[in-house]
Amino acid sequence: MIRIDKEVMINAPVGKIYNFVIKPSNLLQVWPSLMVIRNEQQLPNGGYRANWIYKMDGLYFRGKGEVIDIVSGVWFTFQTKGSIKSKITWTFRAIDDQTRVTFTIEYGIPFILLDWLTEVVVGKINDQQATILLVNLQVMMEEN
Repeated sequence: MIRIDKEVMINAPVGKIYNFVIKPSNLLQVWPSLMVIRNEQQLPNGGYRANWIYKMDGLYFRGKGEVIDIVSGVWFTFQTKGSIKSKITWTFRAIDDQTRVTFTIEYGIPFILLDWLTEVVVGKINDQQATILLVNLQVMMEEN
């Protein structure tokens, strides 16, 4: 499993950021490699489930995901199954007038990409994608 941890400080309230990020279809606006979200449904726990298509290393992967753990307004974990198995945890902490957003993803390399060199390259690409995701989120939340 590969693990990526990233943080960003955003000049916006926790609630605004949390309410945006919890809904998978919103992430299409800030996550360049996330291509499609379909069949989005809100769950009784306040999270969502959805089908997704993700582009990695020029290939498209499909699957389903849903929020499996949640403390509303504080953190949640979105687990994916399908071509890529992952756990994505978002954490939101108010610090003065800002919010510290933490993004942690643990994922396995799809079998089709499985070799040492590919794992290193894909790991670096996905690390860059996580940075872009958080920068895009920061810009969107601070502009609106």
